[in-house]
Amino acid sequence: MSKATVIIGEINQYVGDIHKLLTRLQGDDCSNTEEQKASAVDAQSNLAYWQKVDLYFLRKKHEG
Repeated sequence: MSKATVIIGEINQYVGDIHKLLTRLQGDDCSNTEEQKASAVDAQSNLAYWQKVDLYFLRKKHEG
């Protein structure tokens, strides 16, 4: 396994952890304000974008 693949795997693990935390922020917990929930939605959108970027570059690397 290449070093880049290992690093991308670690990044994806961190992304998964962040995704779980953001999902909790979006929940129906009364202590979260609407602004916090909206921020969590925005952050998840950004996270999804960067995951796609990571996958794109990983795929390009393997294609040559």
